[in-house]
Amino acid sequence: MVAAAEVGDRLNNLQFCILVAIPLVGILANTGLYIHLSGTMNRRFARFESKMESRFERIDERFDTLMGRL
Repeated sequence: MVAAAEVGDRLNNLQFCILVAIPLVGILANTGLYIHLSGTMNRRFARFESKMESRFERIDERFDTLMGRL
């Protein structure tokens, strides 16, 4: 019969590397994803803001034309 590993046994080198590497890879992947998505969202919001600003300017011009203030 093979004796079962005791609870107090030390981790070997491979087990320790896996124990440390898996959460570290997850943290790095989440950080990279957050940075990428924040940059993408900033560009989208800037584009949306400029589009809305130009629409408001056109509405103001049309309103001024209708009121005869041109």
